[in-house]
Amino acid sequence: MSCLVTLESFRVYSGVTISSEDGRITAVIEGVSDLVSKYIHRDLEFNAFDEYFDIEDFDVDTIKVRNFPIVSVVGLTDNGNLVDISKYKVYKREGVIVLKERTYVSQYYRNHDFFTKGAQTVSVSYWGGFELIPDSLQLAVKMASNRLYSEIGNEDMLSEKIGDYQYTKKTLNPEEFFTSTEKLILNLYKPIT
Repeated sequence: MSCLVTLESFRVYSGVTISSEDGRITAVIEGVSDLVSKYIHRDLEFNAFDEYFDIEDFDVDTIKVRNFPIVSVVGLTDNGNLVDISKYKVYKREGVIVLKERTYVSQYYRNHDFFTKGAQTVSVSYWGGFELIPDSLQLAVKMASNRLYSEIGNEDMLSEKIGDYQYTKKTLNPEEFFTSTEKLILNLYKPIT
């Protein structure tokens, strides 16, 4: 994954002006960007995606992709049949695709159309993600990166005991790494399941 914020924008945010720190700062930003992706369980950057959906009921007419917003849908299939673009509506910002009424699916018409029930019966290929990372998301990345950058030098040690020497190393778990403020921002970008 690449950086969700630029080195220059982080330097402005953090006030770090020493160019000899650029390599270290870039590594921190890349690490935090990766943790963000793991925390929200999705890719944020613009890319091509293929997703498959299990349809568990007979009355499902809506799917939600993981890597919203949708920029464009390349193809939507239901039970192996390509669904014509005129037969569904795309809500790009929300990443939602809804079948329209009287769609030809599974060899017959229905008054109100639903996807075919079954395991991975629906697939969608699309271009999605953010072409420009939203400012609020960049702020969360800068906040977390600044915090991690300021801990360089003592970031590996969680605890140390002197008698019968004991050393506990800290690991970066995405669920525990972010502050409540950062999580508040990041949760806006999690897919709803």
